[in-house]
Order: sequence, then C-alpha cells, then structure tokens
Amino acid sequence: MPEAIHHSRRALAFLSEHCTGVAWERTSAYATLFWSMSWAGDVKQVREELPQLLREGSARGDAISLRLLGVVHIPYLSLDRPNECIREVEMALQTPARMGFDLQRYGAMWELVDSYFYLGDYSRARNCLLEYWDAIITSFFLRVWRTLLVNSLILRGRSALACWLDSPGDGLLRAEVEEYAKRLKRVGSPWCDPMSKVLRAGLAVGQRRINDGARLLEEASEEFERASLHAYAASARHFCGLLRGDERGRHLQQMATEYLKSQEVVNPEAFMRAHLPGKWAQ
Repeated sequence: MPEAIHHSRRALAFLSEHCTGVAWERTSAYATLFWSMSWAGDVKQVREELPQLLREGSARGDAISLRLLGVVHIPYLSLDRPNECIREVEMALQTPARMGFDLQRYGAMWELVDSYFYLGDYSRARNCLLEYWDAIITSFFLRVWRTLLVNSLILRGRSALACWLDSPGDGLLRAEVEEYAKRLKRVGSPWCDPMSKVLRAGLAVGQRRINDGARLLEEASEEFERASLHAYAASARHFCGLLRGDERGRHLQQMATEYLKSQEVVNPEAFMRAHLPGKWAQ
C-alpha cells in the first residue's frame, strides 16, 4: 500500500508538469491516491488533503466526479458526520458529471454503503449495494481496475455477514458469506486473504464458536497490518478483543482505539463498525 501511494503521487507530479489540461487522467490518479490512503487507514492525511483536491476539481469543472471518488466519506465518518455525507452523496448523484456514469455510481454506492455500516443500519447498506450490484459487477471499470473488483467482493461479503449476524438462522445469507469467503481466498491478494478470514470469523461467531472467531480475527489483524491496512487491522483487533474478554483482549482493544485516536477519529467504535460491520458480540 505505501508503494501505491508513492506511485500515485509520482503520477500526479508528472501530470501536473506535463499534462495540465487532461482532467480525466488527473482524476484517475487522484482516485488511486485517495483510495490507497483510505485503505491504508491514513484518515488524518485524507482529511487534510481532500479539501484541496475538491477545490482544484471545482476550478476545472470536475468537482462532481471527484466528489464521487468513493473515499470522500472517510473524512465525514472520521468526524462522526455520516448523515451529512449521505445527503451530499445523494445531491451529487443528481448532478450530471463528466466522468463515466458507472464509476460515479460505483463511488456513490461505496460511500453510501460504508455510511450505513457506520450507522449500524446493515439492511439499508445491503439494499443499497444490491440495488446497484448487477450494473456494477458487469461494469467496464471492474474489468479494467482489478482494485474495484476486489473491493466489490469485499463489500458484498461484509454486507452479507453483517445481516447474517443479525439473523443467523438465514441459510441463504450464511451461504453467501461462505461463498464470498471462498471467492476472496481464491483471489489471493494481501487484501483478500485477511478479509476472507474476517468472514470466516463472523461465521464462527454466529455459530457460537467464539474462540475460533477470536483467533481468526487476530490472524486477520496481523495480515491487515502487514499489508499496511491499518484501519482494518485496528478494527479486527478491537472485535477480537471484544470476543476474548480477557486481559489480552483488553490490550488489543486499547491498541485499536489508540491508533484511531492518533488519526483523530471522533467515534472510534462506529468507525470500526464501518470497516467490519456486524453484531460481533452475540
């Protein structure tokens, strides 16, 4: 992840110097940069740099496309303002933009789903995702940008798990969680392997295998950390600690909270729920 951030910044520097009139390439480079920082959990840095990006986009008539990057919700959620984020995304969707419709829709869906996760409204998050799913999963952008396909699989798995933990008797939801855990494992990326373990941990928790769930979450947290996905690592540590309920568990929860406080996250518990949604403490 640090390498992706570094390469994105180099690409932006090149475009700024040699291709100042090409809005699409700059928007694409900015999207890669901010997606990378958001996945890495660099919340404070995203919050500091995003306003300047949006001002530049407004000056060149590209503000709406940038508004729907899929990461603008991170500053809102870190400041405990999810409803404001939802209102602004819905307003932005009503304004025609210059970027292709599919990518706008994808970014808006991502922002709305994570905002509903933050609020603990898992059924609404899932309905939002399913509303767009068929169009998104067949989109040209998912064939070109593998990162978007990976994130789509992760969103689908997280939404299914969150809803299944509320209704563990739902066999269809359980089968969906199992399916996406397997699909993510087959992808074999540093992001997908720990997320597959998160889904398996959720299945264990829903089946009252609490120790197995805690173990898988702790393993996932270590793998997220190695991949520099610090916010996901913190979230996995927190819920692992919640399940353990012992001294080790309290230490893991403290580590998670301290990291998010270092990023100036106002409501760490809700922010972690946006990353790993669901009723982990059954």
